Amino acid sequence: MKNKDKKNKIENRYDKINKFVKLISSDKIDIKEALKTLNQEDKMGGMMRLINEIEERGEKKGIEKGKRELAKRMLLANFDINQISDITGLSVEELGKL
Repeated sequence: MKNKDKKNKIENRYDKINKFVKLISSDKIDIKEALKTLNQEDKMGGMMRLINEIEERGEKKGIEKGKRELAKRMLLANFDINQISDITGLSVEELGKL
């Protein structure tokens, strides 16, 4: 296989995997539809990216939940709301909703 053909094949696989990642990155993940964009060779790479994406989302949600829980405890302990905002990164408006 010529270098140009190899380069085109790699670029094509890269484009397909990126399309797959875009499909799974939306809030509604349609795995069956996303997998249709990949050939068998690319499915393992795509599935690994899907697993990583789901893990990252879970971590972000956990971190945000932890920030809100910490902020609630700080509010109950009568910390200054501006200090809580600075420490947790939550806005004063968000803190008012807790």
